[in-house]
Amino acid sequence: MTRFILDTGEPWNPLLLGEGRVRATALNVSTTSSQALGAETLTPTGFAPVATLSPRGEGLGSATLRVILGLGCDRGAAPETLQTAVDEALALAGLNGDAVAGLATIDRKNEEDAILQLAARHGWPLRFYTAEELARVPVPNPSETVRRYMGTPAVAEAAALLAARGGIGDLLLEKHKYRGADGKNATVSIARLNDE
Repeated sequence: MTRFILDTGEPWNPLLLGEGRVRATALNVSTTSSQALGAETLTPTGFAPVATLSPRGEGLGSATLRVILGLGCDRGAAPETLQTAVDEALALAGLNGDAVAGLATIDRKNEEDAILQLAARHGWPLRFYTAEELARVPVPNPSETVRRYMGTPAVAEAAALLAARGGIGDLLLEKHKYRGADGKNATVSIARLNDE
């Protein structure tokens, strides 16, 4: 399930939001499953302040928004699967590749071709974290399945937050899941980069 997060500056409680809910008071959305290879997207059903975000990464109260992409994917995922997941995630957040300051994931993916090719193709720095480092990061969508296989309850969200030096409030897109034509899954989370 994909969630677009628009920072309204209001306090929020992640426990009050269910899967597929949006943390924004001025955005009314419904989730729809695309028939294109199992992608999940959000479509506006009311007013849409998403339009206030520029495609160059400007918005959310900053002159130029810089973000970190947290990545996860099935072993052997095709580069096209991960690239499509990233493209969709950026579009959902009203951003493009110019806003991306870097990528982050778990160290167990340090030889994953799709991730390495994505970083090289775009010239994005890539940072790896251990399961122990990721497990210490509070995330809104922990998964027991991910914990069982990876040793941490989250990869994409936790990696994005660690690399961005932020907290849950800095997540712009919590978890975008995409299933490619190769039958493999990719997950992308987007966090606002804190330069402090």
